[in-house]
Amino acid sequence: EPPPEPRPESRDSDSRMRTVSVPSRNLGRTVGVGAALLAVGVVAVLALLRIVDLDTPVPDGLMPGGRSSQGAAVVTFPDAPSGMAPMAPEAVGLRPVGVRILDVGLEGPVIGVSTLPTCDSGTGHPDRVRWFDPSSSDSGASPAVAPGLNGVALLVAGMEIGSGDEVFAGLGTVRQGQTVEIARSNGTVLRWVVADVVEVPAGAPFPDGLLVAVEEQRLVLVGCGGADADAPDVYVLARRSG
Repeated sequence: EPPPEPRPESRDSDSRMRTVSVPSRNLGRTVGVGAALLAVGVVAVLALLRIVDLDTPVPDGLMPGGRSSQGAAVVTFPDAPSGMAPMAPEAVGLRPVGVRILDVGLEGPVIGVSTLPTCDSGTGHPDRVRWFDPSSSDSGASPAVAPGLNGVALLVAGMEIGSGDEVFAGLGTVRQGQTVEIARSNGTVLRWVVADVVEVPAGAPFPDGLLVAVEEQRLVLVGCGGADADAPDVYVLARRSG
């Protein structure tokens, strides 16, 4: 009996074989496209998370730049050096008439004002350093003092050159350990040593608790950065040294 003739393979079988056979070069290209799409998706998700994070309200507590989430500047005196003897208060009724810091070439006249001279308030004396005069204060209960008495003496002026309110130009270059001199109405000169220099966002509200009754002679010089939001306000904190 003659052997059976071989059956020809069907066209469908050839088609199926051609369909499932994928050259290795095409396979690599397919995997590469898939990886690229996955990477784009990851970047898009991270960008979305960043946007959400930036728009999320900041919880209570401190924010960068010395400002709390409520907007109040955070400025506090460092602890006094150990063994530092307190200075005896000077005579009452003597007013400051000038301030200078020779190390940075800063010098200007001083005028007393009756309201707290903060950087977010206007001024009628842009060519002077404004001293918060407790004797003329409307509240009558301010813990602010004249320089030379126990407590905190506050002097404020602008730093923006060309603005007209620039007596404290250069205050941002003051460093710890430098000397601040205050001339008074009787011709005497008192000295303070810088304990700290703090920068806060421009126009931040005056720090709560900075003006307090203390048994030492403190001096706070506030330099206002001006209209430029990138220029911070500067607080120079000093203690009486002589």
